[in-house]
Amino acid sequence: MSDARGDQPDQHAGRDADRQADNEATWLDAAAVERLGVQLGREPEPNRIAHERASDAVRRLIDVLHRCAAPAEAYEAVATTVEGLVEDLGTHPRLTTRGAFEHLASGSGDAAGGEALAPFSHFDLGALVGPLNAIAPPIHLRPTTSGVTGTVVFGDPYEGPPGHVHGGFVAAALDEVLGMAQGLSGRPGMTARLDVSYRRPTPLHRELELGARIVSVRGRKITVEGEVRHDGEVTAEATGLFISVDFEAMRAAMAAAEAAGSGDG
Repeated sequence: MSDARGDQPDQHAGRDADRQADNEATWLDAAAVERLGVQLGREPEPNRIAHERASDAVRRLIDVLHRCAAPAEAYEAVATTVEGLVEDLGTHPRLTTRGAFEHLASGSGDAAGGEALAPFSHFDLGALVGPLNAIAPPIHLRPTTSGVTGTVVFGDPYEGPPGHVHGGFVAAALDEVLGMAQGLSGRPGMTARLDVSYRRPTPLHRELELGARIVSVRGRKITVEGEVRHDGEVTAEATGLFISVDFEAMRAAMAAAEAAGSGDG
């Protein structure tokens, strides 16, 4: 998945301009755009700020440990410290995503789940966008008048070809940004198909630009296109098909799964 297809003419600029008016007039739901902006831009509370700081510290630990050439005693010291922190943190309540997911899907419901100590959003814990997720890069996204744009910097733990991002992470980033864009239709769904084309290697340790826009909505089927750019050049592009889902059924399934796993540590 990490192969590049070589330099090809960038056709996105004209295509994006042609579609922007249609996107604004036809596909975007104003309430969904506003809701996403609120979720991404709300002022964090003190507990949330501290949580994000801790997550960022773990993220940096992963990055350093990944390439560190230290003596055995240094690794033993790290393991002892981390094991103690895990044991301590394990005594506290766990956040759940169900309430936050409902808030994202419908604009109502609790923004916090379970016994959370402070409100959080679905995006806070996201696999790629979550600042509270220590294994997320994270990707920083924002809604626009035509879709979603964002930036990300991938570090060494995401390496595939030497000095470049693994193609699987590039695909995951595209799935994330396309998924965010399709939610702006007001009828969010799940990925049914994701077609990724790799135009050139995507570099590590460089700010990458991401963008996505809805190109059609036909019944429950939402088609979205997007790309990853570095210094203005497209490194990968994707077309995704998303299917709007029945969130009432999903809520019931999530509640059942949560109840079944409530006894897990």
